[in-house]
Amino acid sequence: MNRLLKRQLKYAFGKDFDIDSFDDKMRDFISRVERAYEAFDSEKRFLEHTIKINTEELTEAYETIEEYNLSLKDKISEKKLIFQQYTQAIDASFLVSKTDMDGVIIYANDMFCEVSKYSQNELLGEKHNIVRHESVPKSLFKDLWDTIKRKEVWRGEIKNRDKSGNRYFIYAT
Repeated sequence: MNRLLKRQLKYAFGKDFDIDSFDDKMRDFISRVERAYEAFDSEKRFLEHTIKINTEELTEAYETIEEYNLSLKDKISEKKLIFQQYTQAIDASFLVSKTDMDGVIIYANDMFCEVSKYSQNELLGEKHNIVRHESVPKSLFKDLWDTIKRKEVWRGEIKNRDKSGNRYFIYAT
């Protein structure tokens, strides 16, 4: 007899109950209840087994994802280092300035400062036309900004002026 059912019957009918003392109807009822308990126990064992297998599969998948994430982190770190090296190489070789969409300078590298004779503090936050030579037509800059706003690359030669008013030419991209 099912252990839990036996315990419940002892609780209800006393420790010394004897199933044979019940009439046929009651024994049949207890037998049906026992089968329900056994079906429940079988279902419980099946679910526990299913949960165990699913847990193992999920743990394995989690570990695989963790390994992949670590690999991605390594690749990202490597790419960041390469990007930093390229940035340093470009900064060491070219005049570089960045502006927001209003033409305000948000970055100027050392070479840009050296050629323009402005310090970074003097350039950052200023409109880029701080280095515009007065002889350059405004239409050139309108074309430049229209191209940038279309998310295209503008290329061309620009005459600029340094802090002292001396002109210099750059090929801009």
